[in-house]
Amino acid sequence: MASAEQLPGKTKRYRGVYRDANGKKCHTKAPYFKTKREAKAAAQELEVKARRVATNRDRRVPPTTLYRVWLLDIWWGDRTIEESTNQREMDIALRWLVPRWGEVPLNRIRRTDVQKWVDGLNIGRPGMAPKTGHRIYSLLRTSLIAAVEEGALDASPCIKIKLPSPKQTVLPKNTLGEDYMERLIPHLHPHYQFALGMSRQMGTRPGEFGGLHRNHLDLDNGAVLIRDVLVYLPAKKGIRDEPSRFIKPYPKDGAERWSVLSGHAVDAWRLWFELHPPAPTCGLEHRPYGECLADLAFRTPTTKAPLVNQVFANAVAQAWRAAGLPRLSPYSARRGFWQLLTEANVDPWTIALLFGHASLDQTQDYASLTPAMAARARAALNGPTPPTLTIVHNGQSSGTSGTDSGTEVDSPTLTETHIPPLEFRA
Repeated sequence: MASAEQLPGKTKRYRGVYRDANGKKCHTKAPYFKTKREAKAAAQELEVKARRVATNRDRRVPPTTLYRVWLLDIWWGDRTIEESTNQREMDIALRWLVPRWGEVPLNRIRRTDVQKWVDGLNIGRPGMAPKTGHRIYSLLRTSLIAAVEEGALDASPCIKIKLPSPKQTVLPKNTLGEDYMERLIPHLHPHYQFALGMSRQMGTRPGEFGGLHRNHLDLDNGAVLIRDVLVYLPAKKGIRDEPSRFIKPYPKDGAERWSVLSGHAVDAWRLWFELHPPAPTCGLEHRPYGECLADLAFRTPTTKAPLVNQVFANAVAQAWRAAGLPRLSPYSARRGFWQLLTEANVDPWTIALLFGHASLDQTQDYASLTPAMAARARAALNGPTPPTLTIVHNGQSSGTSGTDSGTEVDSPTLTETHIPPLEFRA
């Protein structure tokens, strides 16, 4: 039976205790809970899922089971996936899988039929992007592999299925540098100037900035806890009658992280909070069992709604078009954070920690050569005593030495860079 227990030590947090499908004692994972009731509720839900897995494991699904019954009534409820992923894949299932395979028994799904169905999707042609087509097929394949593992099928029919290459046009990953920022500012609403500038100074993803709560900004110590992410799911016929907004308690990389705030950022946040008094809570559901203790740090200027990714992206898109700049997105600000840190000579390991990356390989994806970096590289090659180069032409030689303008070791170009001040209007 599910229960709850207090974590060891002086912490006043609780974790749930439950039995898995094999009867083994397990504990709920972080984030932990403030009350025993919340911890026990989480454990009870996990135990119910474990019992369902045990029940399904102990009963053999007949091979004549209709695919619709297998997909929606048996297999779907046993999956452990993100709510947003569940909603997207349910949309795929109802739109693409059930109409074609719903009334077909599992043992009547043939490889040749699957190949014809894939060919009929016209993957890669107008109306069906390669990535979308591959996701549709992947859901069918995964569900049939699960049927094999359940014992309903001896082998999956999804063998040697030929799909078009998922090649797509790769858009440039532009960085929001100081020059771009200055040109964008005149075309952005003051609120979005603040949002974009702060995203660049904290290294947040758009959803992380939208989900940032005031109590996670430690202005006295110049730090910010990046944990909550704002998720927005639009209304979809047959899936959701109304749009859904909620907070999930961890970022894309799966763990909370701390980032730093410059003195300019701290001053800007203090002024922002003076101009925008908080509500008691954010008013959004915290999933799965979180409790909201403070308002969001930022809300949209007109409706005072949470800043969802698409609204943020639309504001930035209007600005870069008006400024005549290359394509930019709110995510470009996160790349701008990398540039600020790199040009300030912050070591790669610290940058990886601030970005929440598990390895330097992930951080390297943000790497790009900036003018300051190029200048430092030239200065390092020139050295404190540049070598003399001898040029021989028509039997005559001439010696040259020196450095290019702007690459001397003490050049102003190479001095320690700093995070520029953030300016915004109330």
